Amino acid sequence: MIVKIEGLDDLQRLLKKMPDEAEQAAKNQLEKAATDLQGKAQMIAPVDMGDLRGSAFTLVGWRSDISVETSPDRDTRSRRSPKPKPKKFEAVVGFAEPYALRQHEDTSYHHPKGGQPKYLENPYKENQDKYVKSIGEAIRKAVEK
Repeated sequence: MIVKIEGLDDLQRLLKKMPDEAEQAAKNQLEKAATDLQGKAQMIAPVDMGDLRGSAFTLVGWRSDISVETSPDRDTRSRRSPKPKPKKFEAVVGFAEPYALRQHEDTSYHHPKGGQPKYLENPYKENQDKYVKSIGEAIRKAVEK
C-alpha cells in the first residue's frame, strides 16, 4: 500500500510565510489601537487653550535599547560595555507639553473648561482588553488565510 500526501510543498511555504503575516497583522493592529487611544485621551485631556490636547502624539515602530553595564576594574574606574538588547516593536502614546504629567497625575486640579486628570490612563484601562483582543483577532485572521 502506498499513501501519497500532496500539498506538503504548499504547506511548508505557508508555514514559513505565516510568522511574517501574523507579525505584520499584530503591528498593524497595534498601530490602530494606539491611534484609537490617542484620540480617546485627547477628547478628555484638560483644556485651557488647547495646547495640551494638540501636543498628543503616537509613535509606532522598532526600538532597540542599549544597556550599559559598569564593573569596577583594578583602578576603581568603571568600564562600560554596551550590550544591545533585542529589538522590540512598540507603540507609545503621550503628550508633549511639559506640564502634561502634572495635569495627568494631580487629581486635585479643577478643569473649568473641560477635561480631567488621568486622561491617558483611564482610556487605556477601559480599552485594554479590547486592544489585546483586537490584536489577537488580527493575528488569528492572518494565520487562517
